Amino acid sequence: ELVHGIGPVIERMLYDLGIYFFKDIAGWDAAKIAQINEQLPGFQGRIERENWVASAKEEHFKKYGEKL
Repeated sequence: ELVHGIGPVIERMLYDLGIYFFKDIAGWDAAKIAQINEQLPGFQGRIERENWVASAKEEHFKKYGEKL
């Protein structure tokens, strides 16, 4: 839930898709974002609009000290 825009509902949806770590989101490219968007009914477009990839990279760095 530390990634900007991800609350408890989306977090559970991502867990159901096997997405658990900042690193999982930080590595998404445009194709993966499109795929995940399709699997988040009611929340399409939020990944780009709320910039989850950049936020996940930032949170990963804060926690692990590793830039992705």
